[in-house]
Amino acid sequence: MDDKQRVLDSLNRENDVQVRVDTIRDIKAGIATTLGPERLREELIPILIDNVDDEDQALLALAEELPGLLSAVGGPEHAVAILIPLERLASAEELAIRTKAVQSLLDVSSKMSSNMPVVELALRLVDGDWFSRMSSSILLAKLYGSVDDDTKANLTSTYTTLCNDATPMVRRSACDHLKLVIASANISIVTDKLLPIFSSLVVDEQDSVRIMAVGCCGALAKRLSKEQNIKLIMPAIKQCADDKSWRVRYALADDFINLANALGGVLMAEHLKPAFIQLLSDKEPEIRTAAAREVAGIAKMIGNEQAVENILPCLPSLATDASQEVRMALASNLMALAPVFGMKKTKEHLLPLIFKLLADTDPKVRLGIISKAEEVKDLIGDQELSEHLLAAISELAHHQLWRVRLSVIESIPLLAEQLGVEFFDAKLGVLCFGWLSDSVFSIRTAAIENLQKITRIFGAVWCQGNVVPRLVELSKHSNYLYRTTCLFAITALAKDVGDDVTVTSLLPIVLTMAEDRVPNIRFNVCKTLIELKPVLAGAGSDKWTTVPPVLDRLVEDPDRDVRHFASVLVA
Repeated sequence: MDDKQRVLDSLNRENDVQVRVDTIRDIKAGIATTLGPERLREELIPILIDNVDDEDQALLALAEELPGLLSAVGGPEHAVAILIPLERLASAEELAIRTKAVQSLLDVSSKMSSNMPVVELALRLVDGDWFSRMSSSILLAKLYGSVDDDTKANLTSTYTTLCNDATPMVRRSACDHLKLVIASANISIVTDKLLPIFSSLVVDEQDSVRIMAVGCCGALAKRLSKEQNIKLIMPAIKQCADDKSWRVRYALADDFINLANALGGVLMAEHLKPAFIQLLSDKEPEIRTAAAREVAGIAKMIGNEQAVENILPCLPSLATDASQEVRMALASNLMALAPVFGMKKTKEHLLPLIFKLLADTDPKVRLGIISKAEEVKDLIGDQELSEHLLAAISELAHHQLWRVRLSVIESIPLLAEQLGVEFFDAKLGVLCFGWLSDSVFSIRTAAIENLQKITRIFGAVWCQGNVVPRLVELSKHSNYLYRTTCLFAITALAKDVGDDVTVTSLLPIVLTMAEDRVPNIRFNVCKTLIELKPVLAGAGSDKWTTVPPVLDRLVEDPDRDVRHFASVLVA
């Protein structure tokens, strides 16, 4: 039995899909080499897809593997041998197969000297069923920018047909990719052909199509003049903001900042602002959430005066919104408004809202404010703000959800830098040291990194006087996991405190722990000493003299892991 027949027999195995999939995936490395380019093109590939049944898994594997055969069939000049089966796969009913086939066609096209064979293939797909037409819309849109002007004129006409297709799924796909055509078309085509298409899509009877039309607004805005945008795009945006479908309004709110950037700050301030204010007060919480995420970006675009006049009045209702998601979105963006509003307006209007959100019943809302404290770092020294932040941090520091605790830890170094060492020692130090004995490993690790950053801010002397005593206590903790954390902390801190503190304060803790009854602790002592050895060597040979007696005991330790790491250290 020759190799080709063996492949065909495997593909026809009725009860074993995996065998067929494996056979397809082995073609490039196996039979393709044996047959050679000519026989592969003329004998195997033409009958390959006909011998693969309708199992989606096998067809998907074929769509994935065909581009890899390009060199095996003789290179790009023989790519048509691969295009034929990919064309059939691009007409498959299953979305995953079509998607992969389209991507494979684009991959092959990028390696060909001319992509016209793939363009012609896409045009043929227009005459197929709705599955084929969906694939055609994607291919035509993505190839549009790489063809000449005459071909673009022909493709524009075809794409217009797809945008007006009787099947909603085809219209949706064509509308989704229309922005690619808009970006590459000549301006005359944009105004004469594509704008009318857009105008019909934005009022399509199917909301799934109108959702995609929202994404075309920004693409058109970039190509049109200011006057054209005012006349043609602004009414379309208002239409979307008033749409009866909440999903269309959500799509607009979610993409609003991109749309505003495309139109520019002047048009945003003069014409687009009412639509945004409308979305901030939409009856659907999902839309208010999406709009609240954009308040800082929009405020920066329209400037201080208009932001205070138009956006600020919307914020109190958002801060007390019944939806937790809305309040969370506002909390994560409220602090970024401070630079826009300026110091005076921030103290007058934003601080009361910040205090309200810091007292919110939902921990994630409070966390949204704390995690963005850097945005108002010039105000952190304000006594009232500091007290509110501290109260929220103190409560969240022991929250039952470890990810909440982790987010709090990550905000501490900024607060330490802004509030100073005295405030930190009095108010935050206990929390930071307490996290070293948290029940969650990720929290303990974050607490070590936190102390590293704070040591860099306050210096080695502060670390020696405040952190080292805590590490001594931790080294004697009854839980061996926390004693291990002590060693991890010493390894991390030694990189920042310098030779003197390492030798006089950190090394004695490590050597004392070499007597620990738990083998895990003892071999971590060895690993810590391995990390400290370069520091000790740099501090002078006499600094290492206290270590060898400890090593002598560790290399004879009953536990083999301890002996292993001790021997590494001795070597």
